[in-house]
Amino acid sequence: GYFNWNMGLTRGVTFAERYEFRVRADAFNLTNTPYFGNPGLNVSTVTTTNGIQNLNGFGIISSASNQRTMRLSARFDF
Repeated sequence: GYFNWNMGLTRGVTFAERYEFRVRADAFNLTNTPYFGNPGLNVSTVTTTNGIQNLNGFGIISSASNQRTMRLSARFDF
């Protein structure tokens, strides 16, 4: 969670002195940095087969989220 850059751009055009058209673009989590879950901590179910220990998920990260969101909007004022 070190990088979480958001960006927004807006452009507005005024015409006939009373009408305005505005376009806006937003991007959240622009760097698309993944957020990893915590590793498994349970070592109570260790099994041994032919001298190899199976730790049943200990130290394995099994979840990650990646939530880049972009949106575009337009607005007309009169």
